[in-house]
Amino acid sequence: MNTAADQLDLLSKTRDKKTDCQSKMCVEIFTKRARDEMCEVELWWNHNHSVNSFHLQSFCPILPSTKAAFENYFEMGMSASEAFHHHETKLMQDSISMTLLADRKYCPSLTDVKNMYGKWQLDSKGAPNGQDMFNTLTAIIYDYNKKNSSKGGKCFLQIYQQSDNSEQPLIVSICTYAHMIVSI
Repeated sequence: MNTAADQLDLLSKTRDKKTDCQSKMCVEIFTKRARDEMCEVELWWNHNHSVNSFHLQSFCPILPSTKAAFENYFEMGMSASEAFHHHETKLMQDSISMTLLADRKYCPSLTDVKNMYGKWQLDSKGAPNGQDMFNTLTAIIYDYNKKNSSKGGKCFLQIYQQSDNSEQPLIVSICTYAHMIVSI
């Protein structure tokens, strides 16, 4: 079993990437019921940075409700930047929620919003280029043809292909057929 010094050394190596904070937590779990306790927790509260600062809230995970709000903004047609500023403005309108501007759980950074927007676009619209885009486009056209076959609508797709001596351009053709029933 590792000694406490070995455990401290192991823990410190994982923290060297940040502020080299000496604050640690060691949890020892007892596998045999020799004691009444299931585990023992030991804390070394030796921070070399402030722990009472608003900037620490910028490391919190974004709440699912906040992500849902941004997805609604995107569905309304807002870009990442528009959604970010709209959300920030909504929080600033109320003096109580204005303190939430520093908290990532409620007000993610613009970079976070851009990442959410990219994921939302990929999930809702499909890939923006490459073979995945053509696969999504093929599926959309198949669904369109299936839904509109009884109405007379038809869509055709010719996927871009290039070989050594020829090139086949991308063509999407949509034919709609609207007919009127006239009763006499």
